[in-house]
Amino acid sequence: MKDLIDYLQLGANGAILTALGWLYFAYVKNIQAEIKLKDEQIKTLEKNLNFWKDKATELEKKSPEFFEGLLANRIKIREQELLRLNDDTIKNKSEIEEKNRQLDKLNSELEKAKYFSRVLTYYDLDIGDEVIIPESEVELIDLGEVCVDSASLMITDPYYISTEWKDVEYIREDSYIDTQSGKVFKYGRDFNRYDEILEPYNKDVNQLIKDGILSLIKENRQLSYSYAGAVYATSTDSGFDILPFENGNLGAALCIRTVYGDGFYRIMGERYKGRIIRIYIDLQ
Repeated sequence: MKDLIDYLQLGANGAILTALGWLYFAYVKNIQAEIKLKDEQIKTLEKNLNFWKDKATELEKKSPEFFEGLLANRIKIREQELLRLNDDTIKNKSEIEEKNRQLDKLNSELEKAKYFSRVLTYYDLDIGDEVIIPESEVELIDLGEVCVDSASLMITDPYYISTEWKDVEYIREDSYIDTQSGKVFKYGRDFNRYDEILEPYNKDVNQLIKDGILSLIKENRQLSYSYAGAVYATSTDSGFDILPFENGNLGAALCIRTVYGDGFYRIMGERYKGRIIRIYIDLQ
């Protein structure tokens, strides 16, 4: 009888140990599954984190502040190089001059970047502060066309026309040279309009200028706030200039030459909150 009881006791203990073993195996398996799930979640989070880091870096590189910082850093490097070169001014004179030119150019680019960042802001009357203009809310609109018969455009305040405009006689002396033969064609002698067919080319003057066959012979003349001054301004090498006021200060008007001469030129605008904030003039 005692042997039977011991046998039954041993069987019961074995069954209990087996059940505990299965429970332990299930527990370990469940922990491993949770660890695997956590690892996958961590990998997913790391992937998302890297994605948004890349996006943030990309957006940062497009911001005006990024370019300002980049230019400021390059200016600092140039200034350090100049300090090093100043130890031997005579020997490194030409290199110093070149570094100074680079420094001036970088400072100019920095000022442009700062101005551009200000251009992208807008004084919001609703909140009483400047905000960055969201491009998604800017509407591009067609403002129309402007007619040109002098191969140039002027941007000015209409008020100045009645107070500053001068009646200066303009003597048209525009001359164009054939870039291949060297022959000179003079306005008023060889042609009277830029859409006139010019012999022996069988093309009008505008097209010949566009094709690079004719090139304007530049002549520097005194600028004034007048039709003559505007034409002289657009005849410079740069193709544009600022006209002066009566007192000599600049800013009365900006005059700029069109690319191919006379015609109709399209003007586009950007509207934000019902107001025109920027315009674009197609000069070709």
